[in-house]
This record gives sequence, C-alpha cells and structure tokens, in this order.
Amino acid sequence: MRPLTLHSSALTDSEYNLYTTALLDLAGEDAVSHPSDDSYYASLVVSAREARAWIRGRYTAGGGALSPGQVDGVLKLFCPALAPADTLSGGQFFAAMRLVTHLRHGKPLDGSLVFVQGECGCAMLLLRSSSSLSTTALYGHRPGRHDTRYAQEHDGHSCGSDSFRTRLRYAVPS
Repeated sequence: MRPLTLHSSALTDSEYNLYTTALLDLAGEDAVSHPSDDSYYASLVVSAREARAWIRGRYTAGGGALSPGQVDGVLKLFCPALAPADTLSGGQFFAAMRLVTHLRHGKPLDGSLVFVQGECGCAMLLLRSSSSLSTTALYGHRPGRHDTRYAQEHDGHSCGSDSFRTRLRYAVPS
C-alpha cells in the first residue's frame, strides 16, 4: 500500500492555502517569518494528539460536522494507537486534512481518498468580517485567536472553475 502522505504540490490551490495555513497554525509557526516552500512544509512535524484536538475543535461542531470517532478514524490511519509520542509529518497532516474534507462532503472513510483531490467548497473559505478576520464559514464557529490571523479572498466565481483564486493575506492585529 502507498504511504498516506501528500506533497504540497499535490494539493489544489484552495487546499494548499487552507491546509498550509492550518499546519502553520497547529505547529505554532508564523507564516510571515518562514518561507512558504514545499520542503519547509514537509519538514514540519506536529503531535498527533494536538492534531486530533485541533481537528476535533474545528470540525465536530456546526454544519458538515464530523463525529469524534470519524476524526479518530482518520488519524488512526497514520498513528494506529494515537499514543502520546505519535507525530504527523506535514505530508501526513495534508493527507489527514484531505480525508476530513472528503468526510465532510459525505464520503466514507477510505484511505485511498487521500489521492483524490477534495471538493472545493466555498464554505471552506476563510472570510473576512468587518471587525476581524472570521473563520466561522470554515469551522462553523469561531476558533481560538490563532485561527483569525489569515484570510483568503474569493473572486466571486464558482469554486470549481479555473477562475477560482485565493490569496493568503496576513492580517495585522490592530
């Protein structure tokens, strides 16, 4: 069986923006201070238990919510015991996030879906509100303070079209 890992070049533009932002947030890294090259993302390592809590905190509430068991099912494909010392590489985190995306779109848990690009959903965009950056559309609720640093912009066209473009912007706290 192929290893369940994704190089960042295998991600769609919207997946890349969303998943790399999520990985940097989970790893406690600052997007401005670090180069956004593929080798950097591949070298990041995060605790499987922290990833579990992070994903559960964002995807087990609101519309398209997953059950805690579904989140655990995804992570057990990478770390069967979910032991305290287990870690995920950047590529494994991207693969887990893609599986989460598929589950949120009603597909069954299947490790081979790692290699099938996730459906682009406008609900997965990080949107900017008038007072601050909002991730409500992505997560169904407002997560912790670290998650409000980034926004993606949508050009108003269909998510599935080539005209769908996102760009990552760093929000300067006021």
